[in-house]
Parts: sequence; C-alpha cells; structure tokens
Amino acid sequence: MIEKLWNVLNELTGRKNKNNPSFLEANDKFITKPSEIANYLNDYFISKLENLRESMPNLSNDISHLLIRNKIMNGRNSKLKMVNANVDKVKEFLKNSKDKPPGVDGLESRLLKLAADEIAPALVHIINLSFTCGTCP
Repeated sequence: MIEKLWNVLNELTGRKNKNNPSFLEANDKFITKPSEIANYLNDYFISKLENLRESMPNLSNDISHLLIRNKIMNGRNSKLKMVNANVDKVKEFLKNSKDKPPGVDGLESRLLKLAADEIAPALVHIINLSFTCGTCP
C-alpha cells in the first residue's frame, strides 16, 4: 500500500519520469548524440574546475598541509589510499547491481550482469588506467 502511494506521489511530482536529455544546445548548435552530450558536459565541468583551481590562492605544500592537518582534520589520523580495482570486485559489483533502466549509454543493468565475467577485465583496465592518468574516460 505504501509503495503504491509513493509511486503515485513520484508520478505526480515528475520524479518517476527520468528521461535523459535528447539534445543539448551549445554554441548555437544542437548536440543530439548521447555520447557527444556526455563529452560536452564533461568538458564543461572540467573547465569549471580548472577555472576554480586557477582562482584559488597558491599556497606552498607545507602551509596547505598544516592547514589541512590542524584545521580540517583537527588532529585526526586518517589516510586515503587509492587501491587498484580487481576483476573479482568488479564482477561482484556488476552481478549485485540493482536493476535499473538504461542510462545515457543505453546499457541495461541486466545485460551488464549477464556479461560481467566477460567485461570485468576490460573495465578493470579502464578503471585502473583512469586512476593512474587522473582522467575520466
């Protein structure tokens, strides 16, 4: 009963309709291919980040390290370590992912689950290469 109520509420508020944009207008041109829309948005947000970085004051590493350690972390002893993806974890993630409608790429989660054993090695290579290069494909 509650699920039906939420379905009706989501439908009425427009939350149920999760359509991806079919086009994007940029520089007086219309972009219609989903991959080109994604690339345009990726470039747009990367340029925003680069502009933000350029506008930030240039602190030496020593000063910024002290600021982070003493103000933000406030004496906490925490470390962030990037660990390479491995095939077993990617397979597990794909096989246990929720069934969702396809996104911009048009791939259904059911297909990814079925192909997990075959595509996991390639995905691991792409993920680890992205970590190494610091870029997102």
